[in-house]
Amino acid sequence: MLFNEPWCLSISLFERSLAAINLLAFLSSLSQWRGQIGSTGILPACGFVRHWKERKMTFLQRPTLCLIISDSDNFLLALHWIGIVCAIMAFFAIIPPGICLIGCWLCYSSLVTVSTTFMGLQMHSNLLETTMLYILCSSFVAATPEVFVFTQWSLLFRIMLGGAVGKYTGGDQSWKDGTAMVWHYWTQPLPNPLSPIFYRMPTSIHKIETYFTYVSEGVGAILCYTPQIIRWISYVFFLLILLGINVTGNYAHLAPLTITEMILLLNDNVWRSLIPFEFIISFLEYTSIPSYSIAWPFKLLPWIFIGLPYFFISLVPLSATFRDENPFSWPIFINYSTLPLKFTQFIYQHTYFQRYFLIPWNHLVEWCEYG
Repeated sequence: MLFNEPWCLSISLFERSLAAINLLAFLSSLSQWRGQIGSTGILPACGFVRHWKERKMTFLQRPTLCLIISDSDNFLLALHWIGIVCAIMAFFAIIPPGICLIGCWLCYSSLVTVSTTFMGLQMHSNLLETTMLYILCSSFVAATPEVFVFTQWSLLFRIMLGGAVGKYTGGDQSWKDGTAMVWHYWTQPLPNPLSPIFYRMPTSIHKIETYFTYVSEGVGAILCYTPQIIRWISYVFFLLILLGINVTGNYAHLAPLTITEMILLLNDNVWRSLIPFEFIISFLEYTSIPSYSIAWPFKLLPWIFIGLPYFFISLVPLSATFRDENPFSWPIFINYSTLPLKFTQFIYQHTYFQRYFLIPWNHLVEWCEYG
């Protein structure tokens, strides 16, 4: 399972993808920051920074370098370009990606913090969290890659299962009766030319889409922790729903980032069979961090301080989704909870089961006991 699978190529692919997503995020912000948080923008960053300084807030409370160095337009522009350079260096592994991504995280966190409303979406905080997870694990990722892989599984588990449960317990009746996708396409923030086409589909198709969302996010999240022979189903579920989101809407780098987080659902053996070009595999091998071994007691430290704590911390937001609604009151438990028992009773009492399985089994047990 986790400990017997090769991860070197998968982690290298993850590093390149994460660097590319950081690069795209900085380029996206570079084209619009001046009108949003510039000194003449809608919500100037200097106003927020001045207010935070008056309240004597620290970097831990507002993680932005603008609070420490400067809140000028030139510094905001410099943050973008420093982040771009760090992302490119991380992509080509000019210096260790963990060091480069520290620069990316500091610059992007600085921009997200002062951008407030403009960067308050899930994709921005998710990018910061994913980058920080890699930074924390980068020092030992070559020695104990399983810890980092496990943290990414935990991240996906929380995001996907939380999304499925949150939709059902969020108080919106349309997610319970299966009609949520009927109006989704014309209420999403950034519809694209294909959105009207999907919106005009029959209600029955929209209900299938709604229930498939539950299956892909809920079941897929649980399958994250299974062996590779089953775990690929989770990857397919997530990929289908993310492709559907991107085809019918525009969510910037949210879907590419989640697909990047999904990379570690597949090990090296699977990726070698999926990547069509040998030069890509050669590039990933060239930019990968050489593996090394450490004594087994030291291998436990990353699990104790990062892997397991992050897993249990990830369960906290999930528990909050059940706060307003008892999951055992859901129809699946009320209407169908006795079905497994009834089905088992039907099989057990069936003539063929008793004749061709139960009686031979009893004879086999008697022979094993008494000869």
